[in-house]
Amino acid sequence: MYITWVKHFISAMRKGKPFRIESDSVYLIRCQACIAAVLLFLIIIFRVNISMERSTHLMYVESEPVAFLEIERTVYAEKPSPPPRPVAGVDEPMDVLLEEEIILLRDRDYYFNLPFRLVESDLSHLARPLLGEVEREPQLLTDTRLVSRGLPYPLEARLAGVQGYVVVEFTVNPHGYVVNPRIIESLGSGCDEVAIDAVKRFRFRPALKEGVAVSVELRETIYFKLI
Repeated sequence: MYITWVKHFISAMRKGKPFRIESDSVYLIRCQACIAAVLLFLIIIFRVNISMERSTHLMYVESEPVAFLEIERTVYAEKPSPPPRPVAGVDEPMDVLLEEEIILLRDRDYYFNLPFRLVESDLSHLARPLLGEVEREPQLLTDTRLVSRGLPYPLEARLAGVQGYVVVEFTVNPHGYVVNPRIIESLGSGCDEVAIDAVKRFRFRPALKEGVAVSVELRETIYFKLI
């Protein structure tokens, strides 16, 4: 059909006549033109989509990271709350407890075959308070005979036949305990260590000053005799 139109157009041009197309032919041409336009539009759209997909794929490949930074949320474990401090209870009088302990100790019979003994001395004139004079001097509650039975005679001193005494100075705190014992006169041969151990086992009724228990210094002589 198109070839026929072309032939008519060329013949009309040669004869110098205007080229006319019948109405039916015009309608058909318009329909075909519309179809051609639609096809052309679809072809363009498909090509654009294909090109976009290719470009998108290429962009994804090109932008693929070589390395990455991973961010993690750090969860801090709550620190366990410290255990509650023990509530300080009301301390019972130290001297009462110690007196009960001494009574129990004195009610028992001890049979020890030790080669030495500690000679008990008078402590009443040895109390020297740290803070002036005291209303009540410290009183020894411990039975020194029990202390002597629980202490071994130093092996070195026993083999060498060493006898004598050790002078120990110490502090009695407001609770009746011996603290900071120190040797004033030494005997050696292991006797000094035994003397320190002995006075650490002493318990006292604390000294009083103005109705309050205070610290005082005492000096004790520990005798070592082979028997």
